[in-house]
Amino acid sequence: MSQSKAVRLTEKQVAAQLRLAREAFRNRGWLAGSGWVSSDFGALGLVSHEEQTAAIRKILAEIAERDYCGPHPPNHLAGEPKCKDLRLLQFTWVSESFQFRMMYFKFCVSGQRLFVLRLHPAYGPNRFNG
Repeated sequence: MSQSKAVRLTEKQVAAQLRLAREAFRNRGWLAGSGWVSSDFGALGLVSHEEQTAAIRKILAEIAERDYCGPHPPNHLAGEPKCKDLRLLQFTWVSESFQFRMMYFKFCVSGQRLFVLRLHPAYGPNRFNG
């Protein structure tokens, strides 16, 4: 797939992607899509797979279409080997699960598989600008 200009998804497209992510998580769990995931979870004090899975479950319940902040120009396609060329979805929101901090969550979905790429406190403006 060629690297094209990043295009913002519509609210309807984001809603469809969130449904797919939630369904993939329910059916098959999740996989780390990048090397950052382990350090992100560690920084949040989420050490065990059970803690990490519980956090993702809560996050998927908390985020909504209005929290979508992608794409992160200039590229909206994953480059990581496990999920290469899949559409990246990025969200920032105030998370009840993380003591009402502004959080950042990036993932992609392939078929029935959810790939988590980042989860950390949001820093700076992570909003689409174009």
